[in-house]
Amino acid sequence: MNKLRSKIVNFQQSKYFSVIELSTEIGNFSCVVAETPQTVSYLKVGESINMVFNNFDILILKDKDNNLINAFESEIVEIEKGNLLSKIYLKANENTFISFLLTKQLEILDLKVRDKVFCHLKPTNIFIEVEK
Repeated sequence: MNKLRSKIVNFQQSKYFSVIELSTEIGNFSCVVAETPQTVSYLKVGESINMVFNNFDILILKDKDNNLINAFESEIVEIEKGNLLSKIYLKANENTFISFLLTKQLEILDLKVRDKVFCHLKPTNIFIEVEK
């Protein structure tokens, strides 16, 4: 799992869920949680939390797509190429993330160490971790 420190800067709620806007050192992200301020105490503007996302949930793009939210630029710092699955180490500012993708996709995109890439996270693939 990948983890990034963040702060809640805004949120909107419905009866059963909230859309949270998070500020991080690599950009702002939106996520969906099945919670509201009435069900959890952390859901308030200014609260510091960890943004957590799975290694399989990072979509890697060679070109920037301005239509996507939750996108950030990173550099590939290491690749462990496997027969079927490859492990990609990404660096954005001082943060290192790990992404797994099919080796076939790695070859199609022709990804190499030191390539600048754009990463995208779906709002439903971001989880919240509250430190106590």
